[in-house]
Amino acid sequence: MLRHEREPAGRAPAPQLADLPVLIEGARQAGVPVELSAPALDQVPAGVGVCAYRIVQESLSNAGRHAPGAMVTVSVGHDVGAVVLRVANGPALPAAPPGPPANGHRTGHSPGHGLAGMRERVALLGGSLTAGPSPDGGFVVSAVLPVGEAA
Repeated sequence: MLRHEREPAGRAPAPQLADLPVLIEGARQAGVPVELSAPALDQVPAGVGVCAYRIVQESLSNAGRHAPGAMVTVSVGHDVGAVVLRVANGPALPAAPPGPPANGHRTGHSPGHGLAGMRERVALLGGSLTAGPSPDGGFVVSAVLPVGEAA
């Protein structure tokens, strides 16, 4: 969406892999139990770093929305020439009777652009993304993001 002339442009740098601990802590404070396994990956190109961050961000948001209370594991690794990312959550825990959503959004409508947006970001980098149910009733998002010769 285009911004109006009077709105200031964002000045903060794009988030990177090194910013994942802050993102994870925010998710924990919002009630999402998260475990992070990520070695220092500060030598990846900025485009790969922001893509990986956004995939984790969207995956955490989806887990909190669709599987409240389920444990989420985030792992980031480095394979030959690629960053390998996996975000998995277990099945949703039994919920209390439904009440009004805390975030003011109704559930069960308009799926948004989360997975489609992830696929587009990954495709721009020439990587691959899979997302789908896991055998235990949870959901897994996996991505392989090529780092090229810059890593």
